[in-house]
Amino acid sequence: MLMTVVFPWQQAAKPMTELPCTTRTFPGDVWQEAQSAVHAELSAEVMADARAIADAERVRTRLHDALRAAVDPIRIVCLGGIAVHGRVREVGVDFVVIGLAEQRLAAVRLPAIARVRGLGQALRAEPGIDAPDDQGPSLMHWLRIQGVDAGSRLEIVAADGWCCNAEMSGAGADFIRFVEQDETTTTMPLEAIAVITLPEIPPAGHR
Repeated sequence: MLMTVVFPWQQAAKPMTELPCTTRTFPGDVWQEAQSAVHAELSAEVMADARAIADAERVRTRLHDALRAAVDPIRIVCLGGIAVHGRVREVGVDFVVIGLAEQRLAAVRLPAIARVRGLGQALRAEPGIDAPDDQGPSLMHWLRIQGVDAGSRLEIVAADGWCCNAEMSGAGADFIRFVEQDETTTTMPLEAIAVITLPEIPPAGHR
């Protein structure tokens, strides 16, 4: 005779144990989200490349480019301490023309500039219609364009801070000659000049 023995522990209910389970849901179209993520990553790479190119171009930027791109008034401090404040009107090969508040023009020689305030960032301007190259007029050429010749009144500031309101009596390739208020005739090389200011903006025909 066979007997089956059942122990009490075998009849006890088995405990319920919660198994850890995680699920992830994707609202919307999964492929659309993946495509957006790819576009975002590509856009970030493009922006990084653009910034790198812009940084490389800024390294090539010269003072000519920054002055040509100036829109707001700037303040130029020259060697000798003279300061010129106004808007950029023209940039030549070796000078910048600043329109002063008194309706005058001040030609500042670039080598005489000690510092400039108010210039923004700019990229190097390539030669073209809207971005003239460096082969612009020289200071002497610009003065002739403005009609400045013997008998013209000029305010001259030297690189050492010396100032003079004089009458021009002549000019050479690299110097000007003028008569001071005490009737003394003085010859000054262009390299020694910081600023030449015209008493008033010449008529349109001289520009």
